[in-house]
Amino acid sequence: MFLNKTFFSVCAVTLLMSCTINTNDGLQNPDQSRMSSIVMLIPEQIKSFVSDGRLDAYSLSIKPVVCDDGVVGRSIIKVAQKISLTNSKLADEKIVRGCSYTLAMSLGKSDKSRLKLDKVFLTNDQDGRRTEISSAQTAAEKIKVTAVLYVTDDGKSDLKIQGQEIEVPSLDYSDVDIGVNIGADDFDWKSVLKTVDVKNYGWSGNDNGSEFYRDILSHSERKLESEPATTNAHETQHFLNNAVREATRGVKDNVIYVGGGKAGLILEPSMKPREIRAYVPAEMKKASRYDQYLVRQVDTSWSDEVLYIFDEWSGYRADVRVSIEMIRAGKGSVIGNEVCIGDGAAEFLHFGSSAVSALKAKEPEYLKNLQFKAAYALLAEETVSYVKAGAGDQRIDCKASKYLQYFISSPEAEQNRNTIREWMGSAWTKRVLGF
Repeated sequence: MFLNKTFFSVCAVTLLMSCTINTNDGLQNPDQSRMSSIVMLIPEQIKSFVSDGRLDAYSLSIKPVVCDDGVVGRSIIKVAQKISLTNSKLADEKIVRGCSYTLAMSLGKSDKSRLKLDKVFLTNDQDGRRTEISSAQTAAEKIKVTAVLYVTDDGKSDLKIQGQEIEVPSLDYSDVDIGVNIGADDFDWKSVLKTVDVKNYGWSGNDNGSEFYRDILSHSERKLESEPATTNAHETQHFLNNAVREATRGVKDNVIYVGGGKAGLILEPSMKPREIRAYVPAEMKKASRYDQYLVRQVDTSWSDEVLYIFDEWSGYRADVRVSIEMIRAGKGSVIGNEVCIGDGAAEFLHFGSSAVSALKAKEPEYLKNLQFKAAYALLAEETVSYVKAGAGDQRIDCKASKYLQYFISSPEAEQNRNTIREWMGSAWTKRVLGF
């Protein structure tokens, strides 16, 4: 269901009016609690294709496969609909909750029989990860929508582009968790990371529109609530990580809280964290948090725990995620006078990547640890996503965008770029980090 919603969003990007749902497909007086929706933006790259005359139409197919008892799905087929750039935001399309959908979409020239861009949205089902989403998931789960359009091999020359994937930015949440197939050699941390359940202690405070803020405070018995929301989130994330880690006392491991009552446990490597310093690019050694975390804290309190760096990264990732969610909910005033919230996560993207380079040199076998790889992917993906979302907003971005670009293009960061590309694969690295 969620999937079908995503498809709408891409379609509606192209033509707002033609993506409305056909209400004559057998759905009688639908229970509104069994509906969901997704809103998405037109990718800038798609806009440029339309403006340049390389692209002018799309076709869309959404077919329900299985529905829960009492819920009837709707199928939608659109062929050679003209793309319009009049609207940059999709309509709030409704789709039926409780149904499994198979979706397909293509974009191209309306006068050609063969369209040049296509994408199939895939689910994150643990089994086949194919083009269906289970009814059980559609009835229960909630996660952010993501989507990617792929350029067919025969369309690259016509569209005059080199890359294969085009990100479709997501704006909203839905009641179903979907994933996207982004290439054969891509890395999907959701399908790899093994998690433990974290108890929900409940929380009755005001989340000001941040689902992740409520998530963190609800799943930690010990909470900080007296400071600004991002500080509360950061420190409570540490309390939560520590509580889960303490449950495995006797095992040298660390914890990354994923969300939704799930946390990943990662065994510590043998390498000492001081080794990381030699792989931090020169510019990032000037960053405000380098001396605090990689020098003073490592020398005094965390001399044996490389994953301490990733615990701190998870805290700064919580800062920026919560702040962006509040801004998107129209509650940005809650942030108050805080500034530069995303800088910390961007700095730790460098520090975490430097740790990977150090491990490659000092303890290469450890990089085969898929729990560690999944934790890096999770933190990197969320860091890049939320830093980009806050670009140019001083509440989020003082140096964060600069640090991200430094990672992407600076000669000083080349060693770390090469390490991450080799370790994570070119498809993941291109999709997430942009190089």
